[in-house]
Amino acid sequence: MIKTCKHCNIEFNLHSRLKKQVGGYINECPDCVEELGGDQSEPKHFGVTGSAGAPVKIIKFDSHESRSEFQKDYDSMKNIKDLF
Repeated sequence: MIKTCKHCNIEFNLHSRLKKQVGGYINECPDCVEELGGDQSEPKHFGVTGSAGAPVKIIKFDSHESRSEFQKDYDSMKNIKDLF
């Protein structure tokens, strides 16, 4: 998908490897993201629930990788709890 950068008005591929690597908002090209000091988009979040009646907790992560790792661990623990 081709997008136009909001900073430099140059078209870029939203699904390119470089864009996925550097992150940034959907309308920022990879070059501008790097020039602005990296991904300025909101941190990644993950919501978890406890036992019945427990409030939902929202956890903030610094990167997609750390969020994905947490989700993988959380899902595996949830599956173990379902066995009991």
